This record gives sequence, structure tokens and C-alpha cells, in this order.
Amino acid sequence: KLGEGDPRWIVREREDGVNVNNWHWVQKDCTAWAKTRITELLSNLVLYSDKHVKARISTVESVSGEATANNRKGKRIVFYELNVKAKWSGELIASSGDESSAEGTLEVTNLSEENDADDLEVQVSTSGTGSSSDKIKEI
Repeated sequence: KLGEGDPRWIVREREDGVNVNNWHWVQKDCTAWAKTRITELLSNLVLYSDKHVKARISTVESVSGEATANNRKGKRIVFYELNVKAKWSGELIASSGDESSAEGTLEVTNLSEENDADDLEVQVSTSGTGSSSDKIKEI
């Protein structure tokens, strides 16, 4: 019959206005934490290393965007949409032992919970010119 539903699903107004056990939507801003954590994880990260090529992120220049953690009916839901810009450096070691270095920037746009790792857009640029810069950039 209409109006005689399961009493567990009927929402009653509480006089004290308490959101018992976070049953209703609760949202917390996690942007500052996400920016700090991404900077910690990516700083000095080795991107590639073998006997001929070494590449790493030297510094994280900026992390922008937003991140929130939500709770609805006891279920955690995380939303984030971030852009990351970092500087990278690398060395190319020829079989003769000659070393050449290169550096540049990389930018990850739209780092989001909606995208898989394969769908990430990463733009890599070099500040130098020459074959060694191009070889390291391609890695």
C-alpha cells in the first residue's frame, strides 16, 4: 500500500539535525592533501633507467585542480580532476661512453578518476635540441 514502506527507508527529520552515520551526503575538500601527495610521489621519480638511458622527474612545478572525498549512505566516493606540470631531466650514454643530457617539461592534463592510465594525456617537451634530446623525450 502507498505510504506503508519499509521503516528503514523512511527519512525522518531529527530535531538536532544530526547526520547519523553519514547516511546523507558528506563532502570533504581534499585538494590540498592531493596536491601535496602528488608532489611527494612524483618528485625525483625515476621514469626510466637502463645502461644507456636514464630519465627522471626533477621537480614538480605545479598541481592544479580539485579533489573531494564524499560519503553517501556509508559508501566512499572520490572525485578528482587535476593537472600536473613537472620538469624532467635525462642522460643518454652512448656505447662509446660519451654522455649527453637533456631536460624539459611534462604536463599531465585531466588526471581524473574517470580516465584509465592508458587514457592519460601526457605532453612532453624538451628545452634542448639534438638527437639525444629527442631520444630521451621519446622514452
